[in-house]
Amino acid sequence: FFSAVTMHVKEVILDGFKSYAHRTVVENFDKAFNAITGLNGSGKSNILDAICFVLGISVLSQVRVTSLQELIYKQGQAGVTKASVTIVFNNQDKSEGQCPVGYEDIPEITITRQIVMGGKNKYMINGKLVQQKQVQDLFQSVQLNVNNPHFLIMQGRITKVLNMKPPEILGLMEEAAGTRMFESKKIQARKTIEKKDKKLQEINQIMDSEIKPKLDRLQKQRSDFEAYQKNEVVLEELNRYVKAATYTRNKTAMAKKQADLEKNKAKVEACHEGIRDAQMEQKRLEQELKKLKERLEKDAANTSSDLEAKERHLSNVHVMHKARLEHRQKDIDAEAAKIASFHAEGAECTKAIKAKEKEKAQVEKVHQDLMEKVEKASQGLRNAENQLQLLQSGVAAGDNGQSLTEQLMELNQKISTAKADIKAHEMRIKFLHKSMKEKQAASQKQDTLFAETSARLQSAEKQLQAVQAKARGLGFDEGAATDCQRELDTLAKQERALKHEIGNMEDRISSLKFDYRDPWAGFDRSAVKGLVANLIDVRDKAHNTAIEVTAGGRLYNVVVDTEKTGAALLQSGGLKRRVTIIPLNKIQASMVDAGRQQRAQQISHGSASVALELIGYDPEVEAAMKYVFGRTFVCPDGDTAAKVAYDRQIECKTVTLGGDEYSPAGTMTGGAKGNLGNTLVVLQSLNDKRAELAAVRQRLQQLSHQSQQLSANRAKYQAISEEQESRAAEVEQLKQRLARSDHQQNLADLDNMRKEVGDLEGQVGEKQAFVQESEKQVKEIEAETREFKGGQDKGKKVEGEIQRLKKEVDKLRPQLAQKEQDLHRIVLELQDAVAEAKEEGKQMEEKAAALEAMKGELQQMQADVQQKEAEWQKAKAALDAANELLRKENEALSSKGEELEKVQGREEQLNRELKGLDHSAQQLKKEVAGYEAHNRQLVHDEQWIPQNEHLFGVRDTEFDFSKRDLKRAAAELDTLRTEQRDRQKTINKKAVQMYDKVEQDYRDLVDKKEQVKKDKRTIEHVIAELDDKKKQQLKDTHTKVNRDFNSMFSMLLPGAHAQLVAEKDEEGNLSGLEVRVAFNNQWKEGLSELSGGQRSLLALALILALLLFKPAPMYILDEVDAALDLSHTQNIGKIIKEHFKNSQFIVVSLKEGMFNNANVVFRTKFVNGQSTVQRTQNA
Repeated sequence: FFSAVTMHVKEVILDGFKSYAHRTVVENFDKAFNAITGLNGSGKSNILDAICFVLGISVLSQVRVTSLQELIYKQGQAGVTKASVTIVFNNQDKSEGQCPVGYEDIPEITITRQIVMGGKNKYMINGKLVQQKQVQDLFQSVQLNVNNPHFLIMQGRITKVLNMKPPEILGLMEEAAGTRMFESKKIQARKTIEKKDKKLQEINQIMDSEIKPKLDRLQKQRSDFEAYQKNEVVLEELNRYVKAATYTRNKTAMAKKQADLEKNKAKVEACHEGIRDAQMEQKRLEQELKKLKERLEKDAANTSSDLEAKERHLSNVHVMHKARLEHRQKDIDAEAAKIASFHAEGAECTKAIKAKEKEKAQVEKVHQDLMEKVEKASQGLRNAENQLQLLQSGVAAGDNGQSLTEQLMELNQKISTAKADIKAHEMRIKFLHKSMKEKQAASQKQDTLFAETSARLQSAEKQLQAVQAKARGLGFDEGAATDCQRELDTLAKQERALKHEIGNMEDRISSLKFDYRDPWAGFDRSAVKGLVANLIDVRDKAHNTAIEVTAGGRLYNVVVDTEKTGAALLQSGGLKRRVTIIPLNKIQASMVDAGRQQRAQQISHGSASVALELIGYDPEVEAAMKYVFGRTFVCPDGDTAAKVAYDRQIECKTVTLGGDEYSPAGTMTGGAKGNLGNTLVVLQSLNDKRAELAAVRQRLQQLSHQSQQLSANRAKYQAISEEQESRAAEVEQLKQRLARSDHQQNLADLDNMRKEVGDLEGQVGEKQAFVQESEKQVKEIEAETREFKGGQDKGKKVEGEIQRLKKEVDKLRPQLAQKEQDLHRIVLELQDAVAEAKEEGKQMEEKAAALEAMKGELQQMQADVQQKEAEWQKAKAALDAANELLRKENEALSSKGEELEKVQGREEQLNRELKGLDHSAQQLKKEVAGYEAHNRQLVHDEQWIPQNEHLFGVRDTEFDFSKRDLKRAAAELDTLRTEQRDRQKTINKKAVQMYDKVEQDYRDLVDKKEQVKKDKRTIEHVIAELDDKKKQQLKDTHTKVNRDFNSMFSMLLPGAHAQLVAEKDEEGNLSGLEVRVAFNNQWKEGLSELSGGQRSLLALALILALLLFKPAPMYILDEVDAALDLSHTQNIGKIIKEHFKNSQFIVVSLKEGMFNNANVVFRTKFVNGQSTVQRTQNA
């Protein structure tokens, strides 16, 4: 049932491959349907792996290993070190397209692949070693693409198909249809478009960055060349006009300068006359000024200091006496108030003494009665006790020889005495407390006055300290003020002398003056740096001559910031002489290079220096300094200078310290020096004097400010000094008043009372302790007496009497002790009152006497105050008169000084004018000579001038000066010459020819650009055609695969249908294929309702339908029926036989339904650790 089959497997030889340890030949493969079966692990799938291994599959997972060494039997551990597989292909079919390219005449093709332990890998075709690429090309020529092995169907692929989404299923369709080729061509075409775009970008870049700029540049160069040729003609005409106008202007200027010389002579004579008048006036004023100074110094020395000291002293004395008078009056008022208070207190004290004497008499009478009663009872008690002692016969005697009764009486006596003392001390303490309260009350009354006085003292001391701090804060020093004025006068004279000296120096170097007016309002004068001579500082005076010679005429050049500033000065600066201007932004600064400097150092043994290194200057003008001094060496002598100048490696001008010049051209300049070098010397001295004048003026300003402050502080200091003396006197008086006050005496009495109270309280404590101890002993003796037994009844009666008398005595004694205490208290109070009255009387007498003395002292102080005030007023008037006289003399002196300064200033001004006129005369002469020399040079250089002089200034000729301004014409000429020089450096005389060539290159590029665009459009058209072909191919493929899919699924599962439903995107293009299934003509919404077997059949039907669209010569299926039952497996075999008649199938299966349909069955077994194969031919 099979028709002719293309190239197919005839025989497979395995040697050392996986489970096939030894050479195993699997031969006589059926050209149509072969099945391999066997138990799991017997090596059936290894046969498929061996075929894939030879086909060159690079994905190792397809052969179920991770490395090639795993393909060797037991990975080389059983002595087998290599694995090889050989496949013999039957290639007898000579049909067109059925044989591998290049092997059409070979009936059998043997392909071997071998690997060795260590990774060596080799291929052979018909016994010849070949590269893997050659093997792959052979298989791909018969549609066995090893890199995309759709002919290899594993069980996992079926599972993968079941889970594919519509776009992935569409990908399978494209792969089967071969439209992937369209995509690769499309991608290649797009890459070609990208290359074309890149080419366009390159062309555009070349045109924009090279051709166009070059074309523009050449066009400009061509225009510049044409303008250069035109300007040469204009330049010649303008030059003739400027030379003629300059010649005429010079002749006119010479006549004007001659007239100016005559005017200058008349002004010089007038200046001489004015100077003589000023000198005479100056001598007269100096004599008057000298007399005024002498008189002022004499008056100031004789009167001012003495009168000021006297006035200040008398003022302080007056203030001090006045303060003392006020304080004394306050003291008198306070003493009078105290005396009045003492009178009132004395009357109260007398009244209290009388009351106490009356109370004393009453208490003495009661005390006497109690004493008589106590004595009577005590006498009876003693008699009774003596009687009892006789009865007892002395049996109850104590250890000291006294009877118990005697001991008891003695202790009672001591206790009574101690208690009496305690009462007396307590009364004294009570009295002292009362007295202390009275003293404190009195002290509190006095404390107000004392506190007021203390507060006044504190306030006065604070005020004194504030005044003293204020005086210190002024920082006024009388001596410093005098020294300041003296230094001011000295510096003023020094300033005048320096100004005169600077004026003379400026006249000597008037050529270094550069005067100009602002070219416009708001002109920034910092843009004009000044003359070169004023911008340098020669570090060593020995180099002055060499530096001046080096600079030459450039020493008087003017340095400015830009050429615009220089042009503005020349046109609108009102310059009085010709100058050369150095603009910092344009000047070509040059410097001797390091190599030449090093060579000069070698030749001169380190004595040669670049002139620039010998001067100091502001970095801002460095370019100008390099221009003037940067290319000349200064050497100590002529020999050294000659060596340096004439050395071929140096060839720079040199100058000696003496001013001799050596040129590398061979010339030498020297000889008489004249004033050579003096200019910089005088300039240096002038700068020093200017610096000295600036320092003097700064010091004058400081001293003037200091003098103004001292003058303002003098009056303040005098007022503060007077206030300070007054405050000091007040403080002293308040301190004396506090020392004499009653408050201080009361404080002393209170301290004594507190001390006495402390002593008495201590004695009371001791006696109370004694009473407690004695009372304890009394109780012990009484207990001992009660224990005594015996005696007669009479003794009991006597004891009873004794008890009664004791009670009576005990009752009377506290009364007597109380009265004794009262009497003692009253006596003490009376004594204190009498003593206090006597003390107050004494104090009152002393205060009255002191008051009278103070009143007398007050009268004397009033007289002194009046006298001191009169003396102070007199001294103050004398001082005011002397100060007024000095002020007038100072004003006269100042007026004369100002007048003298004006005369001196007028003389200095005239001298400067005279020197200026002299300089102007010399300058005028030089200018006249310069004009003459200039015209001679013009005639020499321009020989056409004499022949055309008669036309100069004639209207309507080329020399009509009314048509054009000379300055503007000269500026135009300079500008045109500069432009021509600049153009001559950059002019390109071949610009016209070069422009034509570049323009042709530009046109060629434009043509090439258009061709690239055309190619790009063609490729885009091809891409569109490929898209159309792809769509049509997919459409045809979809139709056929869909039909075969349905047919095969219906064969595998009778009664069921399947189709691929197309999904399209928004643009109508095919975007995916969805699998739909129907059972009994009922289409399912999804595949989730299908069983596992149904899903496997569906996927297998789809795969087979795709394979059928473009059959390969061989298919390998590995257990694709694993999930199917026997009937379905038989259906697969039928499909293979029915639909794939031109392909060879090699199927691994465990199902009889599958391998029973095969023509040849290979059964594998695993014996003794190795796999074997047995072939069976089905009937």
